Amino acid sequence: MDENYESLETECSNCGITYKLQEMKISPSSNLMVCVNCFNFPGSKIKRIR
Repeated sequence: MDENYESLETECSNCGITYKLQEMKISPSSNLMVCVNCFNFPGSKIKRIR
């Protein structure tokens, strides 16, 4: 694997939007990686905001 940690991307398990890995957080309730938006506002309907 030649990629740097900063350039890796993954999909949020809640909203399905792709984010950089360093922007992801671990949800305490589901123990899954979610984006910062889903982490800060659980249960909200998040649309693509990029």
